[in-house]
Amino acid sequence: MTTAHAESPAPVSVARTAPGPHCMDAKGLLEMNQSSPDSITLLDRDQSPWRLRFSAACPGLLAAEDPRVAAVDSWVCGTGDERVVAGDTACPITAVDRISRREFAQHAKQSGVARPVTLGTVNVTEHRRTFRGSPSYCFNTRHVRSWSESPQGVTVETNPRYSGGHRHYVIEVASSCGELVHSPQVRFHSGFNTGVICGHPGDRLEVIPTVDPILVAISERGPLPEPPINRTLSRCAILAVYPAAP
Repeated sequence: MTTAHAESPAPVSVARTAPGPHCMDAKGLLEMNQSSPDSITLLDRDQSPWRLRFSAACPGLLAAEDPRVAAVDSWVCGTGDERVVAGDTACPITAVDRISRREFAQHAKQSGVARPVTLGTVNVTEHRRTFRGSPSYCFNTRHVRSWSESPQGVTVETNPRYSGGHRHYVIEVASSCGELVHSPQVRFHSGFNTGVICGHPGDRLEVIPTVDPILVAISERGPLPEPPINRTLSRCAILAVYPAAP
């Protein structure tokens, strides 16, 4: 039986082969969160999100100084022989599930008040403010390089150096934000006024009014039924933020 900690992964020279198709490699875990007493969510060293379910409720695991996963050769397959150990508490693992990045982001945000266990390099900290968030569900507007429409809403490109290694984030919005197709510029407003967007109440995407040069040229020849300037600032509430799949 070996243990795996949520710490920086050591270099691995030989590829590891999973003992089963639904087994998680607990070596070098990057992040651990708990949003419900009967499970935890994890990021493995490949940035793949997982959920481990317990046979009984095990609340408060992240309150321990060194929560860790204990399993044979660090493979977690839900056999009942693996467990999460936190202080004097040992929680048997009965199920292992792959989850989406969106689902992981939701759990990470919900467990934020319980101090998620992350690497120092994975934390996003606004040094001049008091708010902190994880790049698992937040991005800093200072590091946004570009944006584009996506089926979910908007995808932004960020500087991965300051975003936990993530280059792109998906932003889901409450409405279709139809004005996006007509505007080359958007901006993001943080509900906490921190410059960090996590899908918290008050976080929103704003479409900046623009001038259509073609309509301006036509308007110089005569009156138009509509003004050439879009004077309406569209605001779209942000519901969820999570890293895009690589």
